[in-house]
Order: sequence, then C-alpha cells, then structure tokens
Amino acid sequence: MSFYRWDNENLIIDLRIQPRASQCAFAGPYGQRYKVRLTATPADNKANQQLANFLGKSFTVAPSHIRILSGGTGRNKRVLIQAPGTIPPVLREAGIRNPE
Repeated sequence: MSFYRWDNENLIIDLRIQPRASQCAFAGPYGQRYKVRLTATPADNKANQQLANFLGKSFTVAPSHIRILSGGTGRNKRVLIQAPGTIPPVLREAGIRNPE
C-alpha cells in the first residue's frame, strides 16, 4: 500500500507529523505514511497551520488549498492537496507521480 493516492487532480497523502523539530522538512517513509518534521508545537493548532504553509510552499499551492481530512489533533494525518502545481523532488523519488 502506498502513502498517497490521486483523486482526479487532487493528491491525498498520509503523513506522520513530528512537531518541535529543528527544521521543517520531509523526513522519509514511516510505515504506510510519509514523515514530515515541523518546528511548531502542536498547541493551539500551530503545527497544523505550519503544515499547511509548508505543504503549500512545497507543492506550489496556496495554504488554503491544503485540507486535513483526518487526524487534525493527532500525529497521523490524511491531507488533501488541491491540484498541486509541482511534486517536491524528495517525494518524486519516493514514488509520487503526476496523475495520467
């Protein structure tokens, strides 16, 4: 099973979030998910806001085009990215390809 799937032009990706990291970055596969490190704390929704900003910048979409489908208060999240403009190189290496 893969950590991502396409729903028409939208990308749905399963992530494992590590808050309070030294920098924001894609960390690599984590079981059936892909690990993302964030510097924000999980308090007051700061990590979710930073995740939307980080993914928006990484996929060249507005943060408003990032939606957390499940796991809003946990570390395991399913996220929808509406019509990503690009796929970050690290995720292309992990197997994500544009939909055919």
